[in-house]
Amino acid sequence: MSDGNLSLALFISELFILVFVIYKNNNHPQFVTISSLILILMSYQLLEYVICKTTSENIVKVAFLLITFLPPRSYQLATQLAKWPHKDYILGYILGVGCSLYFLVVPDGLTFLNCNVCYATYLIKIRWIYSAYYFGIILYTMIFLAVQIAKQKNENIRKQLILLLLGFLLFIVPMIVLLLINFDYHFYVTSLLCKLAFLFSIVLAILSFIETE
Repeated sequence: MSDGNLSLALFISELFILVFVIYKNNNHPQFVTISSLILILMSYQLLEYVICKTTSENIVKVAFLLITFLPPRSYQLATQLAKWPHKDYILGYILGVGCSLYFLVVPDGLTFLNCNVCYATYLIKIRWIYSAYYFGIILYTMIFLAVQIAKQKNENIRKQLILLLLGFLLFIVPMIVLLLINFDYHFYVTSLLCKLAFLFSIVLAILSFIETE
């Protein structure tokens, strides 16, 4: 297998998932948010495949601009499912815009190192800040979901919240384990996280079959 082929395979798989969700569940109340999350993951895989073939720094930036908004978009979905009355997810988008501007403005803020069959390697100059933003929002979302699950009386909404929390656990826990085993994985964390998030896209598709009312 040549470099980037796993990304291409996941792109095709997530494309099928997205088409399936659009065809079967386009009337779901959170259809736009669910489908946009799958679209973000799918687009990143395609862009990473292109990165592996071209090593284009511009494509690297586009890929990171996309994936940077996965956490706030995911939190927005959690608030929508829980019928949370506050729009505090906007703060996450503001922070995401800040990270995106950094990647666009600072020439060496984001560097592509190399690529293999399974993942690409990047050097992020502000990796601690970016990790705090990325994992911070995801962790907050998971805590939010746990609290809302405990309080939720509507059984269908509760099922959706549980499923979304499971989706996060499926790709976050393995990533944490890998980092504990070998911290050098932080160079591959974005790429590996998006590979593991294929499971998240499957969960999102399943979630689209559960009506909130």
